[in-house]
Amino acid sequence: MFTARGSLNQQEHPINRLTTQIFTQWLPNSGYEKSMDCQIEVYGPGNTQQDDYTCELWIPVKKK
Repeated sequence: MFTARGSLNQQEHPINRLTTQIFTQWLPNSGYEKSMDCQIEVYGPGNTQQDDYTCELWIPVKKK
């Protein structure tokens, strides 16, 4: 589970920014790899226009 913060009204959606970071920075250096071809975006309660709004990206991973 990875957490993104920010308004969903931004030009670059927080989930898109987080996805880029995961696949270009975290996964290559983590010792893990994506284990299934799916991911889940979770949008919880709160004001989606606030800069501190929190959403999550769930990506199944496994040890390399």
